Amino acid sequence: MLWDVFPDGARFGGAPANFLCSIAELAGSTIRPFLVSGVGQDELGARAVDALREHGVNTDHLTASQHPTGQVVVELDSHGHATYTFAADTAWDNLGWTPEFAPLAARADVVCFGTLGQRATISRETIQCFLRNTSTHCLRILDINLKGTFNICQAVLSVLAKSRSGTIVNLASVAAQRGGGLVSGAHYAASKGGVISLTRTIAREFGPLGVRANVVCPS
Repeated sequence: MLWDVFPDGARFGGAPANFLCSIAELAGSTIRPFLVSGVGQDELGARAVDALREHGVNTDHLTASQHPTGQVVVELDSHGHATYTFAADTAWDNLGWTPEFAPLAARADVVCFGTLGQRATISRETIQCFLRNTSTHCLRILDINLKGTFNICQAVLSVLAKSRSGTIVNLASVAAQRGGGLVSGAHYAASKGGVISLTRTIAREFGPLGVRANVVCPS
């Protein structure tokens, strides 16, 4: 969980937090979204908790930390190109394992976890321990990044093939091409590499039917 600090102000973000807020709004009371993370005892931390609760995300498993709430400062040059500075030694970097996480992991149906959150040993071990405590049916990061893309493509391809026209654009990452990124691990790079391979396969198999498939790999 972090804040994207733009020149015109801070915006609440972080892939897992955004994922939870989105599905909480879409699914409403049919699901129970929880966020497990570290939050600083500062203004950004208080604002983050308020934002999560406003979206219907349960914050019972947020750990209050003496370390600052995570943030990334975004700066734009005269051409609009962005540079990112990630704050070091933040609250999420120091998220330690507690026994209360185990039953939450055991009953989870989906776990969306970040790669940036694993840059520190403490938080990485906590995330891995959480995953080890999930059930066999639980969807994890490869399912979020790759299986979700596969399912959506599968759903629309039959329609596009029948109409013999259409374009699919998938989103991967440059991390898949260079073997990881500045903060991305092997699991993230591998999942995005799968998206590239999936897109190439679709282009090859469905191109003769008039369907184009492209993949974008942002840095």
